[in-house]
Amino acid sequence: MNVFISYAKEDKSIVSRLEEIVRHGGGRGWQFVYDLKGARDWATEIQYEIDRCEVFLFVMTENSLQSEWCRKELQHAALIQKPIVPVVLTSDIEIPHPLNSIQYVLYDESPESGAKLTRALQDPHPISCDKIPSHWERLGSGPLNVMAHRQSGFRDIPIPLPKRELTDLEKEDFLFDAIQEIHVYFERALAAFKESESRIMYRIRKASVSDLTCQIYLDGELKKACRIWVSTNIGLNGLAYSEARGHMALDMGGINELAQVTVSDGNPALEFTLSLMMFAQEEDCKICTVDKAAERLWRYFTQDFNQDTSMW
Repeated sequence: MNVFISYAKEDKSIVSRLEEIVRHGGGRGWQFVYDLKGARDWATEIQYEIDRCEVFLFVMTENSLQSEWCRKELQHAALIQKPIVPVVLTSDIEIPHPLNSIQYVLYDESPESGAKLTRALQDPHPISCDKIPSHWERLGSGPLNVMAHRQSGFRDIPIPLPKRELTDLEKEDFLFDAIQEIHVYFERALAAFKESESRIMYRIRKASVSDLTCQIYLDGELKKACRIWVSTNIGLNGLAYSEARGHMALDMGGINELAQVTVSDGNPALEFTLSLMMFAQEEDCKICTVDKAAERLWRYFTQDFNQDTSMW
């Protein structure tokens, strides 16, 4: 297990003890002071080490929170979805957003706190994509394959690393979180729709954590219904969508739209792979974030109320 240790130079006295804990747990810690060799591009080297590490250990102190390079390292690690373990040295420090969304370890150099850190390194988690501030940036213009640079001698030529593949567990977690986010969006949109027209009523139900159904009524009569769910039909894993007018049964087996999980700018995203005209003209939605997908699904679901007078 490769562990990148991010810290402010003022706190370097504690880093050797943290590295010992990493080694005792079967890992290898990488830190700037001892591991960076002379005559190398240190900024590129740091980026390379973060890109290849398995865990990003952030030594959180007032010094590191005020350090420009510590912030850059943290942002890069978060945006490429590296599992992050924050280590707090004093209990009085205020943990900033979004680090406060993941479990941290209070390390006071006691054996008990060392054991807690070892356990945390064995089960780390990345910062959820929806909690990462929009202004955060990755280091450089993208990941650089430093080893290729060393061999070729052309250090000014950026060579991209292969696209990071998401694990099945990451895909599943992302899809179940996406259902929840779409549920929240539709709940708010339906409430606003009802507020704008007194004749409108709606029902939104979750059959399970992976299955959502929405219905729109006009003067008590069911006009439109849709279902959004995590689908495993024909071996494809993604979000599926189907809809029906009135009391027509929703097609529980067929798929009108399937969005599979892909990677966009280092983050999980939805890629619409099967389409019945829904996204045919929406180039910006072929690959998009969950909130963008929720917005487009809502517009598609309610377009009949704008286009078809029989709905009213």
